[in-house]
Amino acid sequence: MKHTIKNHKKQNYKKHLIFFTLWGVFGVVLLCDFVQYFASKKQNHSNFVLDREAQLLIDKPLKEPIFFDVPNSAKSAHASAIVNIQSLQLADKDNAILTNMLLYFAGSREGASDVCIYQSFFSPPKPYAKSSDKSRAKHLRENQQKNPQKDFAKNKGWSEPRAILCPQDLSKMAGKFIKKLGNPVSFIDAKGRVHLFVVGVSMGGWATSKIYWAIFDRELSSLSFVRELHLSPILNLSHLVRNPAMILDNGGFVLPIYNEFAQKYPLLLEINSDYEVLSTQKPFYKDLPRNQLQPSFIPLDFDKSFGVSRRYGADNSMKASLCEREKSGKNSCKTLSTNLQNFDSSSVLFRLGDSVFLLHNRAKNTESKNANNREELWLYKLQDFDMSQADLEKHLGGGEVIFEPIMRLDELEGKEVSYPSVAVNSEFVHISYTYGREHIRTLLLPKSYKPKSHKKEVQ
Repeated sequence: MKHTIKNHKKQNYKKHLIFFTLWGVFGVVLLCDFVQYFASKKQNHSNFVLDREAQLLIDKPLKEPIFFDVPNSAKSAHASAIVNIQSLQLADKDNAILTNMLLYFAGSREGASDVCIYQSFFSPPKPYAKSSDKSRAKHLRENQQKNPQKDFAKNKGWSEPRAILCPQDLSKMAGKFIKKLGNPVSFIDAKGRVHLFVVGVSMGGWATSKIYWAIFDRELSSLSFVRELHLSPILNLSHLVRNPAMILDNGGFVLPIYNEFAQKYPLLLEINSDYEVLSTQKPFYKDLPRNQLQPSFIPLDFDKSFGVSRRYGADNSMKASLCEREKSGKNSCKTLSTNLQNFDSSSVLFRLGDSVFLLHNRAKNTESKNANNREELWLYKLQDFDMSQADLEKHLGGGEVIFEPIMRLDELEGKEVSYPSVAVNSEFVHISYTYGREHIRTLLLPKSYKPKSHKKEVQ
C-alpha cells in the first residue's frame, strides 16, 4: 500500500514538473517577445521621397511594349519583385549596363521545402544600349533584323536566374529552423542600400509566417542578415510582406505589411535609417474593413500617402486609404470606396509624374464563385487626379475613387497573369508578373506609348 502511494506521488511530481516546465518555457518566449517588441519602438519625423526615377540608357526609342520571359528551370515560379538598379552603376561580365534586378520564388510548388528565392538581372538589348565601343554598336545596328521589336527581345534581356536564398540559408542566418520561403520584396533606400524582405515559415502555413530582413552587398551578389522583425508581443506570428516600401528622406522607409491571422488587416511599418522600428499602424484606421491583404502604398506628397489592398472573402469591393503623416510620425488615415472589385488578387500602385496608376487583375466572370479572376492583367489610371493639386484630401475624399481602364497588359485563359511588380525610370515602365505559375514574364512599356481606349470594353 505504502509502495503504491509513493509511486503515485512520484507520478504526480513528474506531471507537475513537466507542466510547470512547459509553462515556464512558454512564459520565457512571451517575455522575450514583449521585450523585443517594445524595445524596438522609437519615434522621429521625416518626409517621403517623391521622385526616384533614373535614366535608362537606350539609343533608339521603342514604340511598342516588349515582353520578356525570364528563364525558369523549376516547375513553378511566383511573386516577383522588380527593382530599378540604374543608380548603382553595375555591369555584367560583358560590360553591359544592368538596369533592373528581379527576385521571385521558385520550386516544385508554392510552400514546398525546395522553394528558393531567385535573382536575375536585366540589361538593355545590345542594338539599343549605349556602348563605348562605337564600331561594335554600329555593327549591331546595321545587322539588326527588319523587325527591331523582335530583335530587341532576342539580343539581351534577363540573365540566367540563380538561387540566392533557400530555407536552409535563412535558417543559418536567423538561428532557427525555417521550412519554407515566399514573397521577396526589395527596394533601394535614400542612402543607396538595397534591402530584401522575405516571408519565412517554421511551422504550419502562411498564417504562421514571420518577416525576415537582409541587406545586399554593393554588387548585389550576397546578403547580410539584419534580423527577424518583431511586430507582436505575443509569439510574433502571422506577418507577411508583398509590396515595396515608401522611401523617406532620412534613410528610413515605410513598409506596407499585413497580418493574415483571423481578421486579416494591413499595417504600415516605419523603420528609421538605423534599422529601428518606429511604429506599426493600421492604415484603414477607424472604419477598418476586414479581410484586407497585401497593401500597396505610394507617396502623394511629402507627408501624404495613398494605398489599396487585396480583398479576401465574400466582400469583393476594393477599398483605398488616404493617410497623412503627423509630426509624431503617426498616420491619420481615411478609408475610401473605389469603383473596382478585387477577387483575391494582388494589386499594385505606382506613380508617373503627377499621375497615379494601378496594376490590377480584371475579373472576367464575377458571377461564378469558382471563376479564375486572374486571367487578365490591366493598367488603370486614377481618374481626374493631379498630384499638383493643393487639396489632395478634398479630391480623393469627396466620394468614390475612380480608376479608369487604360489597357490590357496580358491575358492567359484558364491560368493566371498575376502578382505584378513595377519599376519606373525616365523612359520606361518595367512590369514583372507571374505567368501561369510556370515562369515570370516582364513587360517593357515605353512611357510614350499611347494605347487604344478601353472605356467601353471595361465596365
